[in-house]
Amino acid sequence: KFEDGFPNLFVEDATDLQNKHVAFLATFNSPGVIFEQLSIIYALPRMFVASFTLVLPFFPTGTAERMEDEGDVATAAILARILSNIPLSQSGPTKLVIYDIHALQERFYFGDSVLPFFQTGIPLLKRRLLDLEDAHNITIAYPDEGAWKRFHNMFIGYPE
Repeated sequence: KFEDGFPNLFVEDATDLQNKHVAFLATFNSPGVIFEQLSIIYALPRMFVASFTLVLPFFPTGTAERMEDEGDVATAAILARILSNIPLSQSGPTKLVIYDIHALQERFYFGDSVLPFFQTGIPLLKRRLLDLEDAHNITIAYPDEGAWKRFHNMFIGYPE
């Protein structure tokens, strides 16, 4: 870090990335790390990479995707706007892979310069649940109604 606290970032062996397909596994688990990671995310496509894929295991602002009262800030739309401005790689737009996004309509928050691709880890979770000793004694709970709406169809056969 610089004396003022801003990150002093460097990509080791950056020239080795030229003409390579590059994937970056980001973790936006706290606001303090988002700027550092965005700095690298924005820099990588400009290093003449063949293609760029950004993987987000979760979309941290996903539950703030709508306004209910005047003055509410839909931070999901803001983060989508920031990610939509990732520079193009040699092959074009960034592939943006997001796992278990809160609401599928968030796909439309992103601009045309990224290709949002929503994935789910639910099949992996279900396989793991079946491996448990007491797999017959599992109940699925959801943190809110939005999560229930989004995921309950993936847990048919489990009590909720």
